[in-house]
Amino acid sequence: MLPTLRRHFRCSFVSLIENTVHEVQARHITQLAIIASPTTIHTGLYQKPLQAVHINVLTPSATQLAIIEEAIRSVIAGLDLRKPRMELEGIIHTMSSSGAEAVLLGCTELSVLFPEVAVTRIDPLHIICSVLVEAKAWI
Repeated sequence: MLPTLRRHFRCSFVSLIENTVHEVQARHITQLAIIASPTTIHTGLYQKPLQAVHINVLTPSATQLAIIEEAIRSVIAGLDLRKPRMELEGIIHTMSSSGAEAVLLGCTELSVLFPEVAVTRIDPLHIICSVLVEAKAWI
């Protein structure tokens, strides 16, 4: 959709996905775990562009996706986040043990759960904010 918008409108569009892929490449990461909502995972929103530039992507199992979705819903509902954070830390540890060099937080609610993690974190929300501030896109 973004290419179509860029062709039809004379304004700049900043892509969260494209900028995230550029950041992963800039960090020379070759194997990346993604934690995100089931919809994000099932549509390949991040996997397809990452794989197109030869980055191996590890995705959560069905059981892990259910845990991730519940954690995201907990953030949205304003619930206590201690249990969801511990469960996701376990998922991140498992994926890191499977060879992931970093974890991509593929849902903005996950940035709230993980301001910091023990592994290298790729946070698209942080990336896009930095890009927009640098570009002064808000002016």
